[in-house]
Amino acid sequence: MNNNSLKQWWLTRIRFRLEGKFENGVDIEEVLNKLHYYETTLHRLAETACNRDLTAHEEKREASITSKVHTLANQMGFKVKIQHDPRGGRADGGGG
Repeated sequence: MNNNSLKQWWLTRIRFRLEGKFENGVDIEEVLNKLHYYETTLHRLAETACNRDLTAHEEKREASITSKVHTLANQMGFKVKIQHDPRGGRADGGGG
């Protein structure tokens, strides 16, 4: 499955799950695009943190984005767990 078809699959599932939960014309695809942007930024910061200490600016950015992710997820009724492991491993030691 390529990235576009995977994105469409997720959009369809999430739209179904969230149908009627948003008011005031919130665009679900826009929210998902923001979450994707935040995810890639947090992943890059996690990779950087593996190689060196984050600067104060990077730490502040990480905290800000993490807060935004939790806010968006809560609005959609999801819970988010950020692992901070760019390798994709699970916190419980399971496979990634």
